[in-house]
Amino acid sequence: MALKDLFGKFFDNTLAETFSSKPHDPTKARQPLLRGIDVAKRQFEAGQVKGPNRWWSSRNKVVAFTPKLEGRPFLINGVGTNHMPEERFVEFLNEMRSHVDAGDFDAVIASHGKGNTDVHIGKARGTGSRGPQASKLDARADGLPHRVPIEGDHATTPPHESYVANKAGSYWRSPEQVIADSAKSQKRKASMTGVA
Repeated sequence: MALKDLFGKFFDNTLAETFSSKPHDPTKARQPLLRGIDVAKRQFEAGQVKGPNRWWSSRNKVVAFTPKLEGRPFLINGVGTNHMPEERFVEFLNEMRSHVDAGDFDAVIASHGKGNTDVHIGKARGTGSRGPQASKLDARADGLPHRVPIEGDHATTPPHESYVANKAGSYWRSPEQVIADSAKSQKRKASMTGVA
């Protein structure tokens, strides 16, 4: 028997990806969502209407709820922002927390950001949120957009070899977009420090 046949009988190098992947711990994966729910509830009950990364806002006795996970919208009913009467918001958060804690959202949390998976509680409605901000740059000669969400066909492969992922891992950006974003960031930092 040739060595090639012997090794071929045992080796399966298609398992390299499985070997390298981290095991999924559902209890650990729930924690960011549970923390966000707890923070939203605390903020709402304290009347804290301003704060960084808030998941909710209230106007005219209606709450707009926009949960996020890993910096990306956590879709409910296929919608990034859902609305409910203000008086039911805490009840909703308590109910959502108990379902997350019980593991009802585990599959959705595990697949979040890896494709078109979201939570469906009832009939899906309009988007309710603006979605990704369009680039203000002139169109590329090849017709590709300057920002492409990292999902679906582009979950692991950028639309062009020159594109890079943003820090949050939610969009592929063209080289032109990277330069524009960097200039915008430097301008914002300069205005905050008073340095021109």
